[in-house]
Amino acid sequence: MKKRAFKIISIALILTAVLNILAACADKDTDNSTLLEPYIKIISQLNTDIQSLESENNVIHQNYEDKISALQDEVEKLSDKLAQNSTTEDTTTPVTTVPEIEILPFEYVIANGEVTIIKYTGSYQIVIIPDSIENTPVTKIGSEAFDGTDIVSITLPSTVTYIDWFAFRSCSILTDIYIPASVTKISYGTFDGSTKVKIHCDSGSYAEKYAKSYALTYIINN
Repeated sequence: MKKRAFKIISIALILTAVLNILAACADKDTDNSTLLEPYIKIISQLNTDIQSLESENNVIHQNYEDKISALQDEVEKLSDKLAQNSTTEDTTTPVTTVPEIEILPFEYVIANGEVTIIKYTGSYQIVIIPDSIENTPVTKIGSEAFDGTDIVSITLPSTVTYIDWFAFRSCSILTDIYIPASVTKISYGTFDGSTKVKIHCDSGSYAEKYAKSYALTYIINN
């Protein structure tokens, strides 16, 4: 394209020079036919070149228009194809249901169809022990299970029957423990060092008798 533009400019400059010469010759009274003859040939050739360039430019312009039209047709075809695919293909990602895994803050053992809590591993200060783990009843709080932990309140389920030695020893901020009437044995030193603890229990229960025998604060449930 740059070469063609340069050629057109060159022809225009030459034509301008020739026209200036013709104008100068026209002012003279002498016969200039012999002098003008070569310039007339040059003008004729230049006109031919200009027509050729114009024809070439028209062809190029038409080629570009044809290419642009062809590309537009391709874009329309692709758009139609995408639209059809979006309506006929199911692109929805299948939802995979992940089963929930219950993470308990306890270490425990299962033996003889019963669960024993042997160690608290959580950081919750308010703890509620479930009545069953792995579809097996929780019946025992093992020795030192909560020893030295920072629990504030703990509720035992009605399936628990036994609280072992030092289970709640040195729980310095433990203030409330809820012991059900199902508990029939609490071992020695269970609350040693837990000076703030209050035992919530039923009237006449083993937990009430234990609290009285060790001079622990207790509250009878309504």
